[in-house]
Amino acid sequence: MLRIATLALLLASVPAQHDAAGPKAVGIVVDSAGERVGEATVHLVSWPLPARTDIGSPHRVTASTDADGRFSTTVLAGRSYSAWATWRTNDTIRRTALIDDLTPAVPRKLREGPVQQRRRIDLRGSTHWEGLGPLRITASVGRAHPFSLELQADARRELRLGDLPADDATITVHTAAGQLVAAMPLDTTAEGAAALPLPEPFAVRLRVRDEHGAPIAEATVSQMTDFGFHRPWHLSRGPERLGTTAEDGTLRVHVPERHPFGDDAGARLLLLVQCAAHQPQTLDLVLQRDAQAREHVVTLPPGAPISGRLLNGDDPVVEGATLLVTGFARTGSTHVTGGLTALAPQALAIAADGSFVTHGQHAMGGVRLLATWTPERLAALQQQLGTNWPLPPFWAVLDRSSQVREPSLELRLDRRTFVPCEVRRHDGSPAAGAWLRLSLPQDVLTPMLHVTDHRGRLLLPVPHGDHAVFAAIAGGGIARAEAPPPEERSLERPLVLTLTQPRTIRGRVVDGAGRPIAEVRVRVNEGTPDDPALGPAVHLTLSEVDPTDADGRFAVNVPTGNGIWTLEAFRTANARPVTIAVEVDQQDRDDVLLTIPDDAGR
Repeated sequence: MLRIATLALLLASVPAQHDAAGPKAVGIVVDSAGERVGEATVHLVSWPLPARTDIGSPHRVTASTDADGRFSTTVLAGRSYSAWATWRTNDTIRRTALIDDLTPAVPRKLREGPVQQRRRIDLRGSTHWEGLGPLRITASVGRAHPFSLELQADARRELRLGDLPADDATITVHTAAGQLVAAMPLDTTAEGAAALPLPEPFAVRLRVRDEHGAPIAEATVSQMTDFGFHRPWHLSRGPERLGTTAEDGTLRVHVPERHPFGDDAGARLLLLVQCAAHQPQTLDLVLQRDAQAREHVVTLPPGAPISGRLLNGDDPVVEGATLLVTGFARTGSTHVTGGLTALAPQALAIAADGSFVTHGQHAMGGVRLLATWTPERLAALQQQLGTNWPLPPFWAVLDRSSQVREPSLELRLDRRTFVPCEVRRHDGSPAAGAWLRLSLPQDVLTPMLHVTDHRGRLLLPVPHGDHAVFAAIAGGGIARAEAPPPEERSLERPLVLTLTQPRTIRGRVVDGAGRPIAEVRVRVNEGTPDDPALGPAVHLTLSEVDPTDADGRFAVNVPTGNGIWTLEAFRTANARPVTIAVEVDQQDRDDVLLTIPDDAGR
């Protein structure tokens, strides 16, 4: 009889296996001359939900390189990491560039970057925000797994900047209540102090009402700094709560006179209005124009919340879990209402009995409930399963379209079905540290992107329905397979994804006179494989490569032959790229010439 891969049944179907060592992050550290660096400190950080530093706690690891510049350290299975290295030469702190996608068992090279010159930031402009309480000022680098330093302003409004592991950083300023009021990019290699102006505030009065014109009390108003899952620069937070409406449906808030990420006259600031029995709506303020209109009316149509309980058998799940909801809001502006805006995940409170309730949901949009798990909770789930197949640190516990709604749900972990995924390279060897992406109907909300362990395995929670699983490895091949239906899922029959054989593009970078250019970074920007079904996995193969040598030579991998690939060449990290399209068949290409004119790419 076929055994379904659920928590209740897998316990009896799979013998326990143990690997005390666990997956390893491995690589080497080299200086700007390519020489290996011994006794360097390697720093690694991973957040449970990538790109969200306000959800869960980071896993931090440090390791030291040996005399040959090599490092190897145990990390958590099923996760990717940001990584960088530092070391001291005399009185100088040297550092590598940060890589944002280190996965277990995939050797990576951490290459020295420019010395950090900038050490001071001067706060200027409005003092209004400081009057609301201590400001929280942060310097952040990295995207998927940001590394941050908290900065403190002195009496002269000066900030001292510590050691950062990248050329570019983002400085953000939040009020004591968590509202973002200013942000700017920062080139840490530039000399001298940087100026960070704080904008003037202006007051906005919101009047929230229902479709009959009656006021809505206790509506939550938040400031959005992103659209959907993706964020500008290194900003890694969800909607920031500004307050709730009074009995008369009004709320007076202060917002910055310009968008934190731009000074142009057309800059917009997005507010989100939510409450229990109505659909959420955004309010799109064109700041310079709408500063004159100090009161805005937001009308919310009815919309039911989602409530339920998170259970494992008959036991409520409270400890070690964070439940999040993400969906859509009606898109509104001061002149036009219509369309949908994807919302970033927002944490839900879980009561002692495992119960939860969301804000009202959009009637026509989909909704997804996510759960993130602490390493201790995942270990307990693995013990319950009787397996050491790794589980990802987050997954969708509910994925619904607009046509399927239930007033109350029981989300039972013991009834979850899993697809054991085993990724192999084209030669049949395990693809350790490969990316796995689950394609879901509401993929715009939160991409389900996970990582295999050092054996190329991952136990992937897959909702009911038809779903595709994509696999890829940095600098390697890609694959796609259909997830089996729930009644056919079994740990005794893993879903095997065999990656395509990658091809290598080699060539030279020259200037307009044909002279080779050294230290140019060449990377694959995008590509079109001959099998369109593989397209969604292409971007997962992108990785950093060594810069061109003294002869201008480079080599980059593309995930498969029989495709057209776009290469980008950069003189410096912030330079305008020069691009070229390269067609590749079943053989490597060794004849690509990429010309950077003297007035381009700088």
